[in-house]
Amino acid sequence: MTHILRTRPLHDHLLAQVQKEAESLAAQGLQPHMAVVQVGENKASSVYVRKKKEACESHDIAFSHIHLRNDISQPQLIEEIQKLNNSPQITGLIIQLPLPAHLNREECLDAIATAKDVDGLGPTNAGRASMGMTSKTIYPATPLGIMRILKWIDYDLKGKNAVMIGRSNLVGRPTADLLGAAEATVMVCHKETKGLKQFTQQADLVVVATGVPHLIGKDHIKKGAVVIDVGISPNPQGEKTVIGDVDTAAVAQVASIVTPVPGGVGPMTVASLLTNVIDATRLQNNMEKASWDIPHLMLDF
Repeated sequence: MTHILRTRPLHDHLLAQVQKEAESLAAQGLQPHMAVVQVGENKASSVYVRKKKEACESHDIAFSHIHLRNDISQPQLIEEIQKLNNSPQITGLIIQLPLPAHLNREECLDAIATAKDVDGLGPTNAGRASMGMTSKTIYPATPLGIMRILKWIDYDLKGKNAVMIGRSNLVGRPTADLLGAAEATVMVCHKETKGLKQFTQQADLVVVATGVPHLIGKDHIKKGAVVIDVGISPNPQGEKTVIGDVDTAAVAQVASIVTPVPGGVGPMTVASLLTNVIDATRLQNNMEKASWDIPHLMLDF
């Protein structure tokens, strides 16, 4: 039996904990506060910023949107980032990507204070993650959400063959690091990998994050595998919907579990970003990260 795994129950469970943590911090005079810096008028970025704002404000996390003009210079943008780094009110800071072509993304991410880097994309958090250092590391929200899904379904990664398709700093690389730290044997592929099927057909777990619609079909997946779809693309049929990197209906014929798009990894990314803001606030005030409870969903697979 294949389970098409929608994560809204786990999303809601985590956000209930976020609410309690925010209230507990407020009782101590501490206000979690996320700032998002957006440059220019990218429509998709504006949608994502609005969603972050709604998620934060509905769970007692303050939110600031710093919307800068498209022609801002690199030094001016770095100066804005430093102002937020130095603000005691701001406990989480994100640069909304993509940036205009004239700006250096890496320099901007590097400029964010490590303690406020709630996207987990700065070099210190990325380095800590790759070294398996957990206590002070802020992980990117999507990889963290993926690992929470696997914990939710009580999936033991030890000795499993895992294929990560995608090598971005946002999803692919940190997810591969986390899977490896959990003692899976990890192969990193990407959309240009030759003979992709020869790798995926041997995998117990396949995670896909390429942005190529329906890259993965039934013949890529061995019977009983777990498939996590991170990709998101406009529906080529012209409908006002999105689709993932996995042909869910086809893969569901052979996989034991597959996450759909939408409704799979997406809600967990939102929830994990908010847990990151709480954890960052706690770390900045000499507390350990919160103990986030992940229940076990009893499935046969």
